[in-house]
Amino acid sequence: MTAKELAALRKDLIGATRLAFDLCRQAVAGQTVYAYALIEASPFGEALQPVCHTEETNARQEGKRPSKTPAEAGFRRYCPDEWWATAVGSVPMPGGGGKDWWDDIRPRYHAACVQAGTDDLNWGFTLLTDTLAALDADGYFGTGAAREAVTLMVFVSDHPVSEEWMRESVRRLNPPKVVTRFRTATAPPKKK
Repeated sequence: MTAKELAALRKDLIGATRLAFDLCRQAVAGQTVYAYALIEASPFGEALQPVCHTEETNARQEGKRPSKTPAEAGFRRYCPDEWWATAVGSVPMPGGGGKDWWDDIRPRYHAACVQAGTDDLNWGFTLLTDTLAALDADGYFGTGAAREAVTLMVFVSDHPVSEEWMRESVRRLNPPKVVTRFRTATAPPKKK
């Protein structure tokens, strides 16, 4: 991937993620979004998509199948594999005549990750955290108390790097209050 192609991919990731989160917000209008994530099924971009989760959805989930412990509740609250997340599906490509922007981005992202090689799984992680950080720097997730009410993360579903990426992305992307809240909620139970 050339530097020009990489710059175009970065720009498209930011634009498509912003639009997808706009659509997520519309889909859950009147609910309180508390988490935004970029998730994928492998560190190489398989099924890459943005999702959000709301307080109301989390409460419904807990109401139907209550967690047995606070640690389980915290894990379910923050682990995208456990969410009944809002994913918007198709995100219209600018000037694309109805094409899904993610259908254009996924193969480019995958090719860039493969080019980086299996020795550098963190290449894709860095690109995705940079995407969320760029939106955050623009104030997309709010400021002050509004920003501290949401958690940003990158997650790989069912992969050995899942927990590492989730924890490290939360640390890198969020204000200290958010990181502390996340760590408290997801801490393993203390041994007696």
